[in-house]
Amino acid sequence: MANTVLAKFNVTLDPRVTRQRAMDDAGLDFRPANVEKLFADDAAGRSQVELCLVHFARDLFSDEVIRELQSRRLRPATFEELLGFAASYRRLRCPFEIVALGSIAEIGGRRNSASIWCGRTRRLQLVRWGGPAWPAECRFLAALQ
Repeated sequence: MANTVLAKFNVTLDPRVTRQRAMDDAGLDFRPANVEKLFADDAAGRSQVELCLVHFARDLFSDEVIRELQSRRLRPATFEELLGFAASYRRLRCPFEIVALGSIAEIGGRRNSASIWCGRTRRLQLVRWGGPAWPAECRFLAALQ
């Protein structure tokens, strides 16, 4: 199955930085209320992580994305990694959604993931259900295992 690793990014995670501050550092123009409380804290004291943007160019369910990433020795990025990525690369503007499937928030009986959409003029943080499938335009943030 064809996919493209668009780019690799080195990100520093500081476990002393609160989620609120990390979201402020990311320069988000919009974020859902209390989004920082929806996901488990998964920073685990890590300081450096190498992240990749992966594009599959087809609609996929979350489980399919995760299997594809794992087969390439990648794992889905977590909420903290998504925030670290957004803060480290604030100037990145891209007309697609960047999804982190490594942290899940159960809302209304559905598994929701965090994502960031970086338009030309705004950066939005979203928490949404990827169903029935994630659209082909999405990119997935992944970490090297």
